[in-house]
Amino acid sequence: MTLSSPNMVTLFDWKAHEVISGAIHGFKTFENAWSVSVVAGLPGSGLHGHITENTWEVAVMCPSGEIFGDVAVYLTSEKVHGIMDMVRNFPETSTFTQWCHPESGIAQ
Repeated sequence: MTLSSPNMVTLFDWKAHEVISGAIHGFKTFENAWSVSVVAGLPGSGLHGHITENTWEVAVMCPSGEIFGDVAVYLTSEKVHGIMDMVRNFPETSTFTQWCHPESGIAQ
């Protein structure tokens, strides 16, 4: 495995992808309870991040564990770092986190 940024190796807790052979999954939860999930596989794996191209499929996870917004695809390591910087600074509770909670009554 090659990573375009050496920091990618240390930023996440890594494991083999649970479903796709040869793919990897990294996960990081911040002190504010928000998380970032990244996956990458080989071309043709069905993932929208490729190990051989150093691109990542990224999901931001609400404190409740649900995906916040849309999954971002084919991101460079530098863009992943930018997302992580933004997410680590999200407040644990705020108006926009209501979208993360089905009981909030806000339409998805």
